[in-house]
Amino acid sequence: MVSYLMDKKILVSIIIPVYKVEKYIERCIQSVIDQAESVPSIECILVDDCGGDRSIDLAEDYIRRYEGPVTFRFIRNEQNMGVAASRNTGMQNASGDYILLLDSDDMLAPDCLKALTAVLTEHPHTDVILGNTYYTHEKRLLVAEDSLPEGFICKKDLLRGYFLSHIPETPWNILVKKDLITHHQLYFVPRLPHEDTLWTFQLFSNTEEFFFVPQVTYIYEDNPASFMNALNPNTHTKGIVYILDYHLDHFVHSLYVDNTLYVLWHLNHEMDVVRNTCLSPELAKAVRKLRNRIFLRDILNLRIILALYELQLFHPFCLIKKWKWYRHHFHGLTEIVRKIANFFSPFHVFTPKK
Repeated sequence: MVSYLMDKKILVSIIIPVYKVEKYIERCIQSVIDQAESVPSIECILVDDCGGDRSIDLAEDYIRRYEGPVTFRFIRNEQNMGVAASRNTGMQNASGDYILLLDSDDMLAPDCLKALTAVLTEHPHTDVILGNTYYTHEKRLLVAEDSLPEGFICKKDLLRGYFLSHIPETPWNILVKKDLITHHQLYFVPRLPHEDTLWTFQLFSNTEEFFFVPQVTYIYEDNPASFMNALNPNTHTKGIVYILDYHLDHFVHSLYVDNTLYVLWHLNHEMDVVRNTCLSPELAKAVRKLRNRIFLRDILNLRIILALYELQLFHPFCLIKKWKWYRHHFHGLTEIVRKIANFFSPFHVFTPKK
């Protein structure tokens, strides 16, 4: 470990996994340096994930020329471990009271930490603070203006926003209290595709005080060479199966309908993958097992509206998805089902069956 650590109290630790980002790494580091004017008590941990290019050399050269209050530390993996393990290493070695994850091909907005840490002035015990993200490729905000209210969000509304995709499933641009991470062991599953989705759900499930800041605090770059853009169908489906199994094992019964439709949305896609792609027999079987599990559970819980809607996962009912009108109105129909199923939810007073 190469360390430029100074003897001072650290408020925020920024974790950056570094892997094959020669094109982006210097501007990423500069975006961290730019935070120091408003929040000087920052450390930045760069985890070298052995990409085999000059990314880490460029980072070291850039930081060597830097003179300022930001503390930079380098940690090198013995071999390529993947972004999940690199983030875990960074979080476990962080000195700050709060942790912020930053991908090395992205940037922090100029006033990122100023906006996020301003919340702590009036609410010093806040667990998680989320800012807004700007997607450079699509030129849009990640959180739409009418999706989330500014300020505190209770856990139930937080999880509902997650299931409705009003709150992103991405782990970066979230200021998280380190004690929350260590207490609940909120670390990423190494080598799991879509590990971001699982980690974010686990984080939100253990968060008591969540605050949303609508200001743009993060600039996302759609890097075509990133790991997520290179997933093959088998790898993609393996991750989704693991995550959906986890969701059903840790089902949010107070949001029965929203949680079910969240799982169903993913299952719909995976069943199409099973039919149209040469998945391994084991993965195809695992997807069908998930389909049968959620359908049987809703039948046992007398969630007839949801069970009827889930028939589209089975043959021959799945043929309806070939109808262009149905595909075009799928989201609208899902919202109608959501409203009807939620209307009948108060009548389900018995103990839910898994």
